[in-house]
Amino acid sequence: MSNNYILIPHFYRLNWAKEMSQFLKNSEGFKYLGKDFKYSNYSKACKLRDEYLDSLIDTHATTETKSLFFVNLNDYIFFKRRSELRNKFDIYGLMRGSRFFDGEPGNCAFDKNGLEYMQKIESEALCEVNGIFLGSQAFGRFLFKKIPNLQKDKVNIIGIPIFMEPYYLNKTDLEIKTFEDGKDKDLIIWNHRLQKQKNPWVLFELEKFIKKNISICTPEALSAAYSKEMKENEIYFKNIIRDNGKKRNLNELKKAKFALSTSQHETWGNSMIEAVMNGAIPIAPDGEDCSYSELFPQEFLYPQSLIYRDKNAITREDNMIQLSYLIDEITRINYSKELRDLQGDLWNRFNFKKWLENLKSYLFIDK
Repeated sequence: MSNNYILIPHFYRLNWAKEMSQFLKNSEGFKYLGKDFKYSNYSKACKLRDEYLDSLIDTHATTETKSLFFVNLNDYIFFKRRSELRNKFDIYGLMRGSRFFDGEPGNCAFDKNGLEYMQKIESEALCEVNGIFLGSQAFGRFLFKKIPNLQKDKVNIIGIPIFMEPYYLNKTDLEIKTFEDGKDKDLIIWNHRLQKQKNPWVLFELEKFIKKNISICTPEALSAAYSKEMKENEIYFKNIIRDNGKKRNLNELKKAKFALSTSQHETWGNSMIEAVMNGAIPIAPDGEDCSYSELFPQEFLYPQSLIYRDKNAITREDNMIQLSYLIDEITRINYSKELRDLQGDLWNRFNFKKWLENLKSYLFIDK
């Protein structure tokens, strides 16, 4: 492997992309050969990516660094000059999620043949790269099911770096008490994208039975797929925050006593981890394709079978009633110690410094 890696940032204007790109740019062993970082909407981000990768193909000397590290491997998968890039460089990178196997709303623009074609491109690209880094075993199992010929020795499970430290770290007892006193014991936050795999439909049916208030925080740019359904059900929820930035979202996280996930497939769970670090008790599904069982203890998990969208309305209603009982039970118990232990465990395992050491142990294994 290489002494150094040319960094390929993710230019889309997501908070994690900015945070990760800047972090690696400032880390030893990675170098960015472009101009100042810019982030934009999806179409402009693709243009920024293409300009940067085109310049590497056309101007980068063959005697220089020959390994690339992508903050998001999707930027390699769907780059039009991918074969030229592969012929000139070794390819490594993070895979946060699968664009065409995950069931994202944008996929509805494709008919069956079109979607299968895009999945074929994704499969071929992942099979040809030199190294893939994933956040969870669950995502690894998911990819191996979808792409049977993907070589297992190319895939490394290292988690995703946590930049947000536990709320109690380096705080006085008074500061901790003030923070905890500001929690709303009746507030549950649902801080996820409004996309199919996040199962927002559960919220619309659960509200009939749940005794707590649910606050929905979702990125404005990713809300279109469910905007009509959200509008029809907005009356049922205490608050809906659509915010591309972190400020309003973080304010809501700091107030929430609990954080709910209804995902049918979760590759890592960054939103839930942010909530935990801000003192929210997680309530998450235990499904095989969800990473939560790798992150949270059993007392914070519920059976994922309760959020399968059964065709039978009576079955769905029964599941929602049972889920509401489980949520109510979790919210009645004092989990202060368990939450503090969980925060410490996650921080010790995945804080950004520890994560970088782990990543480098793979990338620089020959050095």
